[in-house]
Amino acid sequence: MSPITAFIIHGYTASPQANWFPWLAARLEEQGIQTRVLAMPDPQAPEPAAWDAHLAASIGEADGHTLLVGHSLGCISALRYLHQHPPLSDLGGLLLVSGFDEPLATLPELTPFVAQPLPLAHIRARVPRCALIASTDDAIVPPSFSQALA
Repeated sequence: MSPITAFIIHGYTASPQANWFPWLAARLEEQGIQTRVLAMPDPQAPEPAAWDAHLAASIGEADGHTLLVGHSLGCISALRYLHQHPPLSDLGGLLLVSGFDEPLATLPELTPFVAQPLPLAHIRARVPRCALIASTDDAIVPPSFSQALA
């Protein structure tokens, strides 16, 4: 049986050492889940093609033993990956934290990531275990954006 592997995808201006990523990685490892907190390219000036290529190279072919955890820009990046590289079988799980899939007025530099709508229903059909966590007072991603994505 293949081991379960979790990939944590940070967001804009973040790094693998930021926020709650090390804490979650440690908790997952304690449960026997191999975990990689990905260092996304140029997080201060992210480009969709570079992030897409990095996820494809880092994750490879996802399957039922793959868990994806995205935070903020990492959420739409995970969804873009799933659209471009459908899992071989149903994905093991997807957790989105402060997700969005529409332009953020306060961060127009991220608009290229959401310029083309994704077929969310098609993606969701391959992800039987999916959750989205959002704060009601998020200063960057409006809670209504996360709710609409959920």
